[in-house]
Amino acid sequence: TLLILAAVTTIALAGQEMPRFDYSISRKIMLTWDDRWEVGGSNMLAILSKDKKIIIRVKVSGDTGGGMKRMLFYKCPKNSVEESIDLSSLATTSTTDRCSSTISFQVSALKSVDDTDFQLAMGSSKLSYTEVFRERIEFFIKIEYATGELVSNRLFVWSLDAISSFSSASTSTSYKKRFLTDAAVNYMKKTSTATSGFDSIQFLEPAISRVLKEAPDFFKAKMNLGSILYFDAGSCLTFQMGKSIMFVNYNSKLDDDNQNFQKLMKLNIDDGKLWYSACGLRNEVKRFYDEKKPATSIGICSIVSFSGEVEPYQNTEAVEQRVPISDTSYSTCVSSDKACEVVPGISPNVTILSGMDFTAIVCPIICNDKTEVFRFYRNDVQMVGSGDEWTYVDGLRISRTGNIVEFPHTLSNRHSGVYRCEAGSKSFSFKVKVISLPQFQTETFVSDSHAKITGLLPPKVYAIEDEYVSYSCIVNFASLETVKIEPVFYFVETVGGSQSWTKMTLDEFRSKVNTDGADFFLNATSAGKDSKRLTATVRRVPPVYTTYGTNFSHRFVCDVSIDRSESMMVGMPTYKVQSGGDVVFIPRLTRKQFVLNPNNNCSVQGCGFSKGAFFEFSLTDEFMAYLTRVGVDVESYLRLDNDLLDNVKILFNNASEISTTNAPQRLAYKIYPVSSPDVAKELVKRKRLIPVYNFRYRTGSNIANLKLDKERHGEPIAALGQWDCRQDSLCFYSTDFDIGSSLSFLPVSLNFKMPTEPEPAAANSIIIGVVIGIICLIVVIILIVYWVRRQPERAYLVEEKEIQLGHNPKEEAKAEVFKEYQRVPNQAGDEDGAAVVPLQGNRMSLGSSLSVASGDDKELDQYKDDIDFKEFGEQGSFIGGYQNDPRKKEVFEAAGGNEASV
Repeated sequence: TLLILAAVTTIALAGQEMPRFDYSISRKIMLTWDDRWEVGGSNMLAILSKDKKIIIRVKVSGDTGGGMKRMLFYKCPKNSVEESIDLSSLATTSTTDRCSSTISFQVSALKSVDDTDFQLAMGSSKLSYTEVFRERIEFFIKIEYATGELVSNRLFVWSLDAISSFSSASTSTSYKKRFLTDAAVNYMKKTSTATSGFDSIQFLEPAISRVLKEAPDFFKAKMNLGSILYFDAGSCLTFQMGKSIMFVNYNSKLDDDNQNFQKLMKLNIDDGKLWYSACGLRNEVKRFYDEKKPATSIGICSIVSFSGEVEPYQNTEAVEQRVPISDTSYSTCVSSDKACEVVPGISPNVTILSGMDFTAIVCPIICNDKTEVFRFYRNDVQMVGSGDEWTYVDGLRISRTGNIVEFPHTLSNRHSGVYRCEAGSKSFSFKVKVISLPQFQTETFVSDSHAKITGLLPPKVYAIEDEYVSYSCIVNFASLETVKIEPVFYFVETVGGSQSWTKMTLDEFRSKVNTDGADFFLNATSAGKDSKRLTATVRRVPPVYTTYGTNFSHRFVCDVSIDRSESMMVGMPTYKVQSGGDVVFIPRLTRKQFVLNPNNNCSVQGCGFSKGAFFEFSLTDEFMAYLTRVGVDVESYLRLDNDLLDNVKILFNNASEISTTNAPQRLAYKIYPVSSPDVAKELVKRKRLIPVYNFRYRTGSNIANLKLDKERHGEPIAALGQWDCRQDSLCFYSTDFDIGSSLSFLPVSLNFKMPTEPEPAAANSIIIGVVIGIICLIVVIILIVYWVRRQPERAYLVEEKEIQLGHNPKEEAKAEVFKEYQRVPNQAGDEDGAAVVPLQGNRMSLGSSLSVASGDDKELDQYKDDIDFKEFGEQGSFIGGYQNDPRKKEVFEAAGGNEASV
């Protein structure tokens, strides 16, 4: 009873898939405007301003029991209480502001085919500028289904609008300074009159610089603050960067002109000071003004952005617009000074977060001449540009101007190091630390191209009973010390008529499958300084036969996390990422998984050349349906001994045919009646016909971290090539493995034998008849010729002697008086052709006609040896002297002792 229940449990639960989020694999950490948060990946962050939107995509796969409820949970800034929104009943429009007292947002449903997309729209921020790096909104998704729930990782959203809104304008000024000082605004209206040397002004309000010091390290590398000076001012919201002069620390949208502009000035956001070449910067502003003539006004805007090629955040605010040209003063100066200077107060330590948009380091050397050549060195090796706007060097890119290096989102620890820039006689070195949060997929650059390396668990692992299987996950990271990788197991069980997934630790799992680790074991290792691997190995599936039955289906998850101290380095209170795979148990095949033609036995159907043969093999509909449901591909073929049947070409020259139906469930092979000797010879030497079913992962499956040990099944059969499961990397089991044991009933013995006399085929009966007719005709012709040409007088020995003596028996017979003759019967008792002798008295005595001593005795002796004396004796007697002649006596006795008979 227990075995039956276990078997029923195996059938009912094997192949069940735990509900899980369905999302695209990405190394992205930060979301940008109009980007999409695919729920289920790692923790992510976004920095959004008012009216910016992102899409929330909630897709779930697996067995939810027929229904589910999607809930969006959020936690407002300054609030520890989690609130929720029922996405399943959300309208396509929403007017409800959430977190209205801090950072407001709205959520609405988007029309999609499967109702998986929702829109998150940001509202205004009411935070103080001092709170922008401490407060954020926290989101996560919870899926509620009949027997459990599924919880996603978190999305953290910041707003920097409070910095853009900052204003310390005094009553003595008529404009909003935002975070700019009076000195900054005055300088942009009327550049310095100095003609040489380097100078500085306090450009940013010190209060803003103090707030920036509280930001996570990677924020400091990407935060862009400053001001824009542009001519013929319209609105600060519609300025074009290529038509503006920017007093900023950096912006990824800068063109070549503005990149060279960075050689003349440097804004240090750590202390808020702008350092510049007095004459060089003055000449550059005047040149730009002259290009825009006849401009009638200028505009000054403040800008806050999160630097990057695709900026996740950018906000501009008007400081003073439409300033009349009459209120400005721009003039040139002449300086022969080619000197360069290192800007003081620049921190050499830079932290860059992998998985984000481009992050730049700008050489903090300023020169009086913008044509000065700048060079960057990475670990003392020069990064040489090609003359293009940007040149990729080992995955990084350097600007044509030579003073800027950008780090893309695909970074690893190898990109950490010392980056030194040089200009004139000056140099400055950055110590760059790349932080890569734990990820199961990385991108490694090689020259100007890149290749992906995945550390994900195989999404599905097929565990065939009694086979070896091993699967791994590999997490990569950089500059982190607290990375922890742990296994989590989920088992499906039937409780009270419903199925539920139970989460288990490693110890609970071992207890469930009753193993001490001999057959199932886990190994967590460091694959390198910045990499960890978790490997699960099963020597024989399942590890042991337990109370759980033989079913080994479960979900295995690699759960990775870092502690709070390191997650705060990247602005998140927590960071987690998972990689999961469904382990699907498949019982080993037995007779019950097959439907076989009962006439597959050659002795039953009478295989033969005149009749041919027919064989048919099939997997059951139920078993094929199960394999299809769990995603197994089946390939089938027939092999003839150790050859792929398709490759035995002579058998397919109108001699036989393979057919399949329900591809590839049913295999059929028909041999037609054989007339070709070559086909017959081929069949005679073949011994077995074997159907083979290979079970495979689907083409394109990710099996990078899956190991299948098939060596115990022997070396591959060379003649089968890739059809042999031992050779096929996607094949995990073949019925060929068990042909010699549990599936020994599958092969068919052919037993074709050459007949002692060739069996005439029905199709050739006419030819055979014609041949026999020709033979008969030849025989008749021979007989006719013989009878025409025969000489009867030469048929007897006595006449032959007469002819030899010169007599003519034929002529003598014509002249002779009629005498009575009697024929002496031959051996067969037939008188035709027998010797004719005259009858003397009543009977002629042979003894009186022939001398015993004559040569005729020799003829008689010869004749005696050639006849059946018994039959001769029944026709007549042998006369004379038989008592003394044993041969004559024998003849006499054989004649029945009748002396009167001849």
